[in-house]
Amino acid sequence: AVVEFFDDTLHDLEQLVARLEPFDAIVMMRERTFFPRAVLERLPNLKLLAGTGRRQNNVDIDAATQLGIPVCITTGGGGHGNSTAELTWALMLALTRHIAWEDGQMRQGRWQTRLADGLGGKTLGIMGLGRIGKVVAEYARVFEMDIIAWGPTLDAQRAARSGAVRVEFDELFSRSDALTIHVPLSDTSRGWITARELGLMK
Repeated sequence: AVVEFFDDTLHDLEQLVARLEPFDAIVMMRERTFFPRAVLERLPNLKLLAGTGRRQNNVDIDAATQLGIPVCITTGGGGHGNSTAELTWALMLALTRHIAWEDGQMRQGRWQTRLADGLGGKTLGIMGLGRIGKVVAEYARVFEMDIIAWGPTLDAQRAARSGAVRVEFDELFSRSDALTIHVPLSDTSRGWITARELGLMK
């Protein structure tokens, strides 16, 4: 097999079709490239679309099915599927402990140039307390953080089962010391967070 890698994202449909037309199989990285019917119909060689993650919202599944193109998901090498939650936690620790900054300073011969801040006692806001959000909440409890959450269908009882308090949308922003977002980007969620919401934060 011949494998070719692309490290950029094409948004122009004509360019996308010209690039992908020769391929029998395409592996997508999350929602970076969209495959509407107008693209799928013009990829006559395509026999398989595979994408990372558990859903492929960037693919017109009905069109792919009608065209006989299977759409598959990939799973991570036998792991628990917590990579997003783990990365979330790594980023919070990196920011509060200035890990990237201090690494650069140390390589220039300087040591401990900023004061680190702990997470214990701080308030973590979670937008979307689904599968990933629940794991993040578990990590937050270990770090003794206060947890608040909001989701379009979240109620107080489900929030409490994850050790969180359900709050209203604006309160999620105004009370959080750190806010993590775990809702899929869709027509419903697009535009939820704007300068207004960021302006509510500490």
